[in-house]
Amino acid sequence: MATFDIAGFTAKPSLALLDVCRKRDLQEVATHYGISVSTGLRKAELKAALVSGLLEKGVVVMQPPSIPGPAGPSAAPHVPSQVIEPSVSTPVGQGLPEGGPMTLPRFDPLSTQSSEGSKQDARLKVRLARLQLEKEQLEREFQLKREIELRRLDAELARAREVELKKVEVEAETKVKMRQLELQQASSPPVAASLSQTEVQFDCSLDYDKLKSAILLAY
Repeated sequence: MATFDIAGFTAKPSLALLDVCRKRDLQEVATHYGISVSTGLRKAELKAALVSGLLEKGVVVMQPPSIPGPAGPSAAPHVPSQVIEPSVSTPVGQGLPEGGPMTLPRFDPLSTQSSEGSKQDARLKVRLARLQLEKEQLEREFQLKREIELRRLDAELARAREVELKKVEVEAETKVKMRQLELQQASSPPVAASLSQTEVQFDCSLDYDKLKSAILLAY
């Protein structure tokens, strides 16, 4: 039985050399390359873990299996390719008249389909024209209402301004009249004094007459 040499494996690593390793040798290789393996693993499990660690570290490379080639030229008989030409049917074979090329049917403007299409086009045009007229009418009505509203607002503003001006004029006229009365009262105090003296004299004479009549009646 061949023995495992750790020095020979490190010099030239190979997966084939691991086949002759004992469990102790596998653990020694794992320790040498710093691969962590459990001591409680069986030999097959330990070998699988060691191989996985060596592949991850790039110590060994997995060689792809060789695929055997054909045994010889006679391994697979050569079958010549057969060219199948497409069959072209002639107009006679298809039941078509033999002669010139086929053409599309002519368009008849007076046919039923064309008349139906023209009617639909005419209806569509009428509908579009009606919608356009309705749109223009709505725009005119909106513009007219807007102008009426603006005129109403202008009239209300004008009336408010007129009322305010009249109010200011009345207040100014009232102030002028009050000032005139004050000036008149300040310029005529003697007249007021003479009037008061005349009233006092009249009252005194009236009291004297009453007193005289009362004395005569008493006697």
